[in-house]
Amino acid sequence: MPTVGKNFELCDMELRKVILDEQTTNQTTNQTTNDNGMFHKSWPKNKWNIPEPPDSMPTVTAKPGDIDLMIVPGLGFDRSCNRLGQGKGYYDRFIAKMTKDGQDLPLVAVALKPQLLIEGNQKIPVAEYDRKMDMLILPDESIE
Repeated sequence: MPTVGKNFELCDMELRKVILDEQTTNQTTNQTTNDNGMFHKSWPKNKWNIPEPPDSMPTVTAKPGDIDLMIVPGLGFDRSCNRLGQGKGYYDRFIAKMTKDGQDLPLVAVALKPQLLIEGNQKIPVAEYDRKMDMLILPDESIE
């Protein structure tokens, strides 16, 4: 579960594995029988209205070597597998943090066709710290 916490100016993100068992889930989320098991709906929301696990919930924070493959979101992509994010660099910083010590982290993006630039040779603008995706998966094709 990606978390950014309360200090958005740091542009820092963590990936946290939520440790669930029936007792923890019921204690930390006040789960009702009407939520269809969607306990995360009661989690506190960050600046972008995205639920994040409450501080009282047990989690394990990912460190380099813990992630075998990362599925990365994006607003747009090009045929060179460049990615346009939200513009703050949360995922680029996280990816850099997870690939220290020469460990490579395979990056895959899943997108809809309208997210792919296809007119002529249009390219997503990139900076030196932007990471290309290793693969872009669309409903009717994949690009490497």
